[in-house]
Amino acid sequence: MKKLKSIFTIHLSLLALVCLISSSTYFLKYSELLNGEWRFDSASTKYSHNHSLIIDDSKFYEFSWSVGGGLVDFGEVISGDTIQQQYSKVYYELLDSNNLKIIDWRGTSYFYKRSTYGDYKEELKEYLQGDSLRNQILGWWQVIEPRRNIDLINSPDDCKTFTLNIRDDGEAIFFRDNYLDSAVYYHYRMNPESIDFNRGCVVGSNSKISVDKNGIMSLNLGRYDFDTLKLKRIYKIE
Repeated sequence: MKKLKSIFTIHLSLLALVCLISSSTYFLKYSELLNGEWRFDSASTKYSHNHSLIIDDSKFYEFSWSVGGGLVDFGEVISGDTIQQQYSKVYYELLDSNNLKIIDWRGTSYFYKRSTYGDYKEELKEYLQGDSLRNQILGWWQVIEPRRNIDLINSPDDCKTFTLNIRDDGEAIFFRDNYLDSAVYYHYRMNPESIDFNRGCVVGSNSKISVDKNGIMSLNLGRYDFDTLKLKRIYKIE
């Protein structure tokens, strides 16, 4: 009887181990299917979100083009149906190999389609570089040396100088000649080494932008190197 009990106990232990291994293998395979870039499917829901998700080896990244391509959340896939974000958990369902449903903490569902454009690992690298650059340039800036003619993108009037406010909400505002009533509004989108100032029919200006070790911004609104302007960060408008 004692021997039979031991055999039974060993059998249960082996059964539990097999179940654990099977569950782990299933989650590994399931998470591998999640790897890639997923773009918000605006046609599938009434909610409007210009977002991209990238899942790479269970690491989760969420970028929003509505705020210029910034990284708005990140986290990790922690189980077969749960993603742990920075401050909350969301739930996911892989509808098929190309369609993903995300359910937030309110129970609202969002639908995403797999992007087949390019290599998602390279996309992730570029998105993170753009987000890093975005964090460096947010805030208020002013041209250091005024010029005779500065042409703003898709704007009929030139200026000698300007104050620039790059906002966290995806808007960039140029104040021509530093006058508050001369604002020209753009929606921007970050690239790894440049920024797109989008206004009206002009989309994708690809303006080179950087910040050096002394905190000076270089911004090129034209086509040539001599179009590059130097700007300093300001904390009050003068």
